[in-house]
Amino acid sequence: MGLAIKPPTSVESVVKYADFVDTLLVMTVEPGFGGQKFMHDMMPKVCACVGIKRIVVLPVSKHVAERVEWNT
Repeated sequence: MGLAIKPPTSVESVVKYADFVDTLLVMTVEPGFGGQKFMHDMMPKVCACVGIKRIVVLPVSKHVAERVEWNT
């Protein structure tokens, strides 16, 4: 089972679900708004989530968040 978290969601709030998920999608843009720039300040959150018990962490990909400005 997977879980996706929005940029304001804390890493601590994800830990309680570690036994129930095997994939975590860390959104690096605010979902629902096209043309956003990649939020570089989300990368420490991605790194912090990597340490959570046996969860595969995926930063948001272009096919998930369409129309993101990738030239940032």
